[in-house]
Amino acid sequence: MADLTKFPLTTDKPEIEVTLPVGTHVLELVVEDSAGLMSEPDRVTITVLQQHVQPEITGIEPSNGRRGTTFNAVISGRNLQGATSVNFEGSGISTHITSSADTESLSVAVSIDAHAATGGRRFSVITPSGTAHSPAGLIFTVSDSITPPGPVTPVTPVTPVSPVSPVSPVSPVTPVSPVTPVSPVSPVTPVTHVSPVTPVSPVSPVSHIEPVSHVEPVSPVAPVSHVEPVGPIGPGPVPREKPESDITLRSIKGIGAVYEEKLTAAGIEDVETLAQAEPEKIASILSLRNKDKAKAMIEEAARLIKPE
Repeated sequence: MADLTKFPLTTDKPEIEVTLPVGTHVLELVVEDSAGLMSEPDRVTITVLQQHVQPEITGIEPSNGRRGTTFNAVISGRNLQGATSVNFEGSGISTHITSSADTESLSVAVSIDAHAATGGRRFSVITPSGTAHSPAGLIFTVSDSITPPGPVTPVTPVTPVSPVSPVSPVSPVTPVSPVTPVSPVSPVTPVTHVSPVTPVSPVSPVSHIEPVSHVEPVSPVAPVSHVEPVGPIGPGPVPREKPESDITLRSIKGIGAVYEEKLTAAGIEDVETLAQAEPEKIASILSLRNKDKAKAMIEEAARLIKPE
């Protein structure tokens, strides 16, 4: 056998046997004899085809089926891989291949119509390599037999149900009297804040008064005939200290300890400052809803500091 991968070929036989892969090949042949004479080139085209192995069926399981059923069957054989269809003789049987990867078995779903004819049928498998027919003596049988039922289990007698006692009639419900609506509550008048009353310090009682035994006479004062004018001394007269007043914020009607503390914290520390304040400011400091009360406090403060 010659190897075409090694050229030139040398042989002493007039015939050459070569092996080529599948496909089309172009060969150019030139013959040279021992004397060195060469023939004209001869071009030859060779096409190698794929060798197909014929499929074969050897059996089917199950080998029978009842009308009106669908089941899975396995067809055994050789070279069954890649099968495209399975066909049964006659009508009333349809198939669907579920697996065709194995070379020796083919899985197929078989459906038998309820009106299919009964009896034996041959079948075939179509593959890319050819069609395989079931051999003589291998048939698939369609039957109409029904599996006989098993023994019937006796039914246990049902225990009689005790009669249900009649339900007592329901007493009618007494209608509920309508509820009298509650009268609306009158709004509560807000209570005006009452300032606490400052307690009056008790007056110490006089324990003893010494009687006057003698009064010295006062000599008469000589009249002044002339007063010399006194010139200015220093930068000017020294202002007198303002005597401490007994009038405080709590002297105003309606101002107690709480209001006095709020006014002092806001910078209104005496009656004079209060007399010059605005009613809106005093009402805001004391959280008064009605500024008329604040105005009355300011007016009373003005009257107390007004000189007589």
